[in-house]
Amino acid sequence: MLLVQPTNNQTQVKPEELEALSDFQKSLELYYQTTKDDLQLFYERRSKQFSNNPSVIKTRIVTIPIQIKSFAAMFIGEPHLVSRFYGRIIKYLGEKIFLADHKPIIYYTTALAYFRLDQLFKYKDLDPKYKKCRYHLLMILPYVIKNISKPPLNSGKIEDYCNTIINELKTTTSSMELFKKITKIVDKSGVDIDNRDTFKLQSTNDTLLKSFLKH
Repeated sequence: MLLVQPTNNQTQVKPEELEALSDFQKSLELYYQTTKDDLQLFYERRSKQFSNNPSVIKTRIVTIPIQIKSFAAMFIGEPHLVSRFYGRIIKYLGEKIFLADHKPIIYYTTALAYFRLDQLFKYKDLDPKYKKCRYHLLMILPYVIKNISKPPLNSGKIEDYCNTIINELKTTTSSMELFKKITKIVDKSGVDIDNRDTFKLQSTNDTLLKSFLKH
């Protein structure tokens, strides 16, 4: 359960320090420490905890806001929430995220997907116009890979489900092929990609998933 207090500040979220005290956050940080090579990411449960560590590549740091937003998109299926003020996201997701019976691999999987997508934008392997709907791309991703309903997040089967996704994201090349399939689904959906407000609507999620089913 989240310990952070609501705030209307979208960039500076000082109450995150409270979240860093939770046992789940600590176990999540430890899980990230087991990742290696090109799959290595670093979970920042305390603000700027890696700022004095030159061995940590800054682009591989996963902050709490990124973790929450990527999780909300991929495993709760509500990417339209991420454009709201951060405090409102916290209030809405309070009983759905960072639960004691959730496997850390779930959170790492969503962060890896976010990281790969960010790489594709950074190196211009993906058209920057899709940045507006990056969290919607994350929402579609598990469907494209698995094409089945995901197991409950506290299920023993969730690890196999996540490992299948991770395997598809092992390299930048495989990730590029995957996300290009997803952007084609967005293109065929008829969603106005130039209108940012479109991606604040629940109905847009439904439209994109219907487009996937027709794909």
